[in-house]
Amino acid sequence: MFFVGAACLVAALVRPAAFLALPGGIGALGVGVWYVVRLCSHTGGTFRDLVGVGAFVAIIGGLVAVLGGILTLVRR
Repeated sequence: MFFVGAACLVAALVRPAAFLALPGGIGALGVGVWYVVRLCSHTGGTFRDLVGVGAFVAIIGGLVAVLGGILTLVRR
């Protein structure tokens, strides 16, 4: 997740590397959803008890990065 976040940060700060926002966002979305699905399938607790705020932050951050990557590609 660190490398995905770093790619999104570079995409936000360096204009020529803005294309990295789309794959970085897709990666963050994938990791967040994968974590939630795997955690819920291997344990018997309720969804709210198992999933912390970090997974939601990763998923929302991935959505924002994907939208930013799409807007960057459309603007060109």
